[in-house]
Amino acid sequence: MPTHKGKTSPKANLKDNPSPKFKVSLKLPGKTYSQTASTILEALNGVETPVFFKSKGIVEAEQGKIKSEVWMYPAALRKLFANPMSKVILAKRLSLSFK
Repeated sequence: MPTHKGKTSPKANLKDNPSPKFKVSLKLPGKTYSQTASTILEALNGVETPVFFKSKGIVEAEQGKIKSEVWMYPAALRKLFANPMSKVILAKRLSLSFK
């Protein structure tokens, strides 16, 4: 069957646009922990974290040239990496700037 001019098949679109890579970084005074994955949530789950959070930190996500960052207090950082549901909420918050 002939296709309309200008339309492409879904398979061609998947080949042209490979899955985007997200880099998530946790920046604390003196150290930076980072991870790269195909989704923000996978990258957040892969970030190695210190045992104690004693100061504010920045959670930063980037995809290509677009960056999104969230400043967090130590109590919020502890909750973030102790509770899987809070990672989902932060991933959603960070991903809003990529749409």
